[in-house]
Amino acid sequence: MSTDASGLLKLGTKVSEPVCETNPELKLRSALQRRNLAMDLAGLASFETAEGWTRLLFSHLLRDPPRGFAKVSLQQLLDTDRQLFTMASHKTVGNLRETPDKIRPLDEAISTLKEATDVLQYLMPLPVSKGHEAPSASLSRPDKVQKTDKGKGNSKGSGKAGGTPRLQLPDGCTSLDDDNKPLCFVFQTGKCKFKGPAGKRCARRSHKCYKKGCFCAKPYYLCTHTD
Repeated sequence: MSTDASGLLKLGTKVSEPVCETNPELKLRSALQRRNLAMDLAGLASFETAEGWTRLLFSHLLRDPPRGFAKVSLQQLLDTDRQLFTMASHKTVGNLRETPDKIRPLDEAISTLKEATDVLQYLMPLPVSKGHEAPSASLSRPDKVQKTDKGKGNSKGSGKAGGTPRLQLPDGCTSLDDDNKPLCFVFQTGKCKFKGPAGKRCARRSHKCYKKGCFCAKPYYLCTHTD
């Protein structure tokens, strides 16, 4: 329902707005070509100039993007085209007539704006959005290293049998007996908590004097090395 020029109500069916499908690429290319022909018939722009702009737009679809960036999309083409004609409309306000030498009003605007940064920025490839990725094996946590006992003075060495002492042994001492069995360094100062028989071994090593050639069942600090 609407009113006419005299103010009377007028009934009529609502006319739906025309819709132009622009997907996929072929339909968009055909739609822009029809627009270029229409502008040429209306005397707004020559078909050659308008069609040259359309070819420039679609040439970006064939370009390979840099690594980590997506290809230019159809929506970017539409945004670029809209930006060019928006800026062209500002440049040609009140001047849409063909000149006496047959120059169309939009020809110069299109030729100038198709190289403008404000227009071409819409054709820049966009970064590819990546989801969360699990870290690779090379980036995983390093394996844990078994901790060793930290010695004080010369009395303690490695926390496990067969390990290399962290501190230098006194002169004439060794970490292995004649049978190549490891000796307890904590026992040498009488600080080992193992209370078993003399000469036996604790969870660390054998309880013998670590003086070379001695290996008595006494700690180093009590042994006379003559037994």
